[in-house]
Amino acid sequence: MLKSISNLVAVLLLACIFSCSYENESLEIPKSSDLDLIKIFDDFEDYQSTLTLFSTFKETSDFEKWSHQVNYVSAYHSNKITVEDKNNIPFTFLFILNENKEFIIGNKLIHYSEGIFYENTIDSFGRIITKDQSKVIGTFKQESSPVEETELVNYSSKVGLSTQNGTLYKPASGWKEFDRNTYQSYCGTPINKSLKYRLVHYLAVETIDLGGVIQTFVYFKLRMSHKGGANWIYNNTTTERLYNINISGNCRIKYYTGTQFGNTQYFNFNSNNNCSNPLKGTKYFPLADFVFFKPTNISLYKWEVSLGGTVFHKVNGDNQNFNTTVNW
Repeated sequence: MLKSISNLVAVLLLACIFSCSYENESLEIPKSSDLDLIKIFDDFEDYQSTLTLFSTFKETSDFEKWSHQVNYVSAYHSNKITVEDKNNIPFTFLFILNENKEFIIGNKLIHYSEGIFYENTIDSFGRIITKDQSKVIGTFKQESSPVEETELVNYSSKVGLSTQNGTLYKPASGWKEFDRNTYQSYCGTPINKSLKYRLVHYLAVETIDLGGVIQTFVYFKLRMSHKGGANWIYNNTTTERLYNINISGNCRIKYYTGTQFGNTQYFNFNSNNNCSNPLKGTKYFPLADFVFFKPTNISLYKWEVSLGGTVFHKVNGDNQNFNTTVNW
């Protein structure tokens, strides 16, 4: 994915904005027992370099490989954090936050809870000076609350997505319902195992407002929901699935008047898996990102996305599949 010149400039300005808060605060922090197994950035420049690296990642597996190299349990890999809670954490921060949903920049302990980032201070001995929910330094907004696939509507031409609240685009052609006949685990023998389920693919926006900087991301996602009793379970994280997607297109930020703001960002994904590495839960494909600076009124801007290609998606071992083209 090509990054715009605007984004490169934004990253440099981002370091400048944070310098007032983090300059000269890089400390050698002895790890106390309550600060073990946490990601520590020496200063904001160190933190910035990781975000810059993340912007080059194309697949969830890239983040997973990075996470395996660090010496703490990330929120992404933690068994202590529920699936529902993980769904309410910014995707990139699933790999920065530990299982207590914390990380450190300089002598600041950053804690995340229910869409809010809080800041606490650590002394030179690694002791937390303040541990409360009073100093808010950021917020996170993602796609709207789960909706039934039957509520989805068709759109035409290019897709417009709000940069303000975190939105989703799920066309009526972006999901299909099945009654499962057979199922297999990894590359084992298929067995008879019934389940009513839906396979869904869609676009979603995540928006992070942290330290006076607003980052907005567009993702293409693959998800499965299934019938549990009388209700539909929005995000199935246990059923193994196979996929093969080949999509390409572009994203751009547009002002409310229709004027393009910044450069067009292009994407091209040709990705698949097999029974030896089946998918569980939601699969993220990062398409584009953009940075705004306060006091920008981001309600005046939107993402415009053009996307085309093919999507193959199925439950592992079932004899049915969702094989379709997309032209959004």
